[in-house]
Formats: sequence, C-alpha cells, structure tokens
Amino acid sequence: MLSVKSIVCGFIAAASLLGGVTQAAPVAWSNSSGSTTNFSYTNGANDQGLAGDPVVINGAFLIGTVIAALGFAVVAFALRGQPGGTLPMIGAIAFSVGTLFWILTLVFRLSVHAWAAAEFAATGVVPSVFPPLQAQASLFFSLFALFSFGGVATFGWTVLAGGIAPRWLGWTMLVVGIVGAPIVVMIGPWVLYVPIVLFGMKLAFT
Repeated sequence: MLSVKSIVCGFIAAASLLGGVTQAAPVAWSNSSGSTTNFSYTNGANDQGLAGDPVVINGAFLIGTVIAALGFAVVAFALRGQPGGTLPMIGAIAFSVGTLFWILTLVFRLSVHAWAAAEFAATGVVPSVFPPLQAQASLFFSLFALFSFGGVATFGWTVLAGGIAPRWLGWTMLVVGIVGAPIVVMIGPWVLYVPIVLFGMKLAFT
C-alpha cells in the first residue's frame, strides 16, 4: 500500500503543480478601432501583450489533468474491495469523463482559438466559423467543470467516510468540488488542483 501511496503522490502532486503554476488570466484582443473580443491566447508578432504562452499554459493543463485522472484511478484501484470502495470508483470515472471534455477544450484553445485570434489581429474581423465552435467549446468546458469538480467532491466524501486522510482535507475537497464548478469561469480552473495536490501529498506522507 505504501508504494501505491507514493505513486499517487507522484501522479497527483505533479499534475497539480503543472496545472496551478501555469494558470494565466485571459487578456482580450483589441483591434485598431478599439473593439474587443474574448480571444485570450495566441502566438506570433502581434501578441498585443497577451499573458502567457498558449502552448505552455494549455499544454501543462492537458498533461497535468491526465496525470491527475490516472492518479485518482490508482486510488480507486487501491481501495477496491474495501467498504465504500464503490465511491472512489465513481469519483475516478467522473473525473476521467471531465478530463475528456477538458482535453477537447484545450485542443480547441491550442488550434481553433489561436488561429481565430491571429485572423482577428490581422484583419479585425472574427472568422464566421468561430462563434459556433466557441459555443461548442464552452459546452465542453461546462461539462469538464461538472464532472471533474464532481469527481473531487466524491473523493472528499470518500475521505470523510473512509478516513484515508484527515477530515479537514475531506471537507476541503467536498466544498471545492461543490462550490468550484459554478464559479470556475470567474476564478479559473486552477482551483480544481488545490485540493488534489493536498490530497496527493497527504497520502504520500501518511
């Protein structure tokens, strides 16, 4: 079990650090007429002071979240057959589904979003195909929030019910999982990773 805990720590702590420290606030594009759109990231000479490199930021989120999903799966596997072992399995599945939608969102950011931002910077016109694609990506992001934060909340309940970590950590995961999903658009997805890294580190040093 100790080796499993070490693996969990490596998976989850790395994912949390990757996701958390590379979070950058969105910065809007502005064309010569002063009108703006919600493009956040792009590469190229006309960066207009945009925050961060989209490849680094979104790539780190992508890698980190996949690692976190694997880490939760390791925890669920370690707890299989124990009383209440179904709960972490549900949490791991929920987080994995959320990870899928997060990956789709990040791929959109790294491809369509970056292309549309460059087109807007060059021409001052938003490509006509962008709004419907952006609406779809927004739906994916909402589903990511619903499933991923739900998975964290489920693991918080697992901690409270099974005592695999301190109760304060279980409550932290539960509260962040419940409250984080509705407000993630305002504060950013970094909040998802805070209880995850605490959980991973606690398991490692138990």
